[in-house]
Amino acid sequence: VSGCEFGRAHAFNSRAFNRHALNPANGWPVMNEFLEPGNLVRHPLQPDWGLGQVQSKIGDRITVNFEHAGKVVIDGSRVELWPEFGSGDSH
Repeated sequence: VSGCEFGRAHAFNSRAFNRHALNPANGWPVMNEFLEPGNLVRHPLQPDWGLGQVQSKIGDRITVNFEHAGKVVIDGSRVELWPEFGSGDSH
């Protein structure tokens, strides 16, 4: 990922996806459940924060280091982060 201090970015592990992990409110996959440190994500309501890298995940508390917002603790029960698929090494 060019221009950020993440170093070598880690791609989201899509093999961990389980078809049965769906959000009952909208039927979409619950992706926060599969996030792990190193995964790249975006905040759906804060696009200006840029790309973020998951630092830790304990229960519903997800700590993410965003390019333009720094370290932010996200309540995963309220916000469904968008995983950034791919290695991030294309730049």
